[in-house]
Amino acid sequence: MRSSDENPLHLEVAAISHRERLVRGMLPLLATAFVAWTGNIYAGLYYPIAVTLMTVIVGTLFLSETKDRDITR
Repeated sequence: MRSSDENPLHLEVAAISHRERLVRGMLPLLATAFVAWTGNIYAGLYYPIAVTLMTVIVGTLFLSETKDRDITR
């Protein structure tokens, strides 16, 4: 049996978790900076909206439909 360091799924999950921490961890800092910079209390919403839109666009363009396809291989 392999150790968890050699397991590709474990490494992939760790990488995703690291990316999520980077995006979500920066939210309070950037939201506060945007509000302070613009003086608009709603400016803090720009960052999460931009991340959400980028996720939708990338997901739409690069994820393929798996209905009626064998995904066990």
